[in-house]
Amino acid sequence: ILNGINKKLERTKFQYQYIKGKGEKWPYTVQFFFDQETLEYFDEKIKAILTSQYHDALKSCFLLNKKGIPVSRHYQYKDFFKLGTGEYYHEFTAWLYSEEDKEIKENIYRDIYIKVVGIRPEDLAVNLNP
Repeated sequence: ILNGINKKLERTKFQYQYIKGKGEKWPYTVQFFFDQETLEYFDEKIKAILTSQYHDALKSCFLLNKKGIPVSRHYQYKDFFKLGTGEYYHEFTAWLYSEEDKEIKENIYRDIYIKVVGIRPEDLAVNLNP
């Protein structure tokens, strides 16, 4: 089964081996190995998803808190943020990079990070620095 899956993959190839756990008669566990290119592919994909969802959440926050537009109508305002030409583009960008509502922006990032990555950002820092 694993060989069949691996043959169909283009970017995320893997190697694997069966290993036997303590007290097991047969090797029931599979250990996977991924090359650096595959790991970088997933890393970049996660960054792109995280960035996109964070930006969308910030636009939603801006519409709700700064413009008083209910969440149920946010989809109607997509074009208002177009680069350089959208009605809210400059105001949103100024707010985005300002210190205003910094705690709200940090909480949005944290929530999106947990949703996308599956762990809290501070847990990753702990794991990287044993």
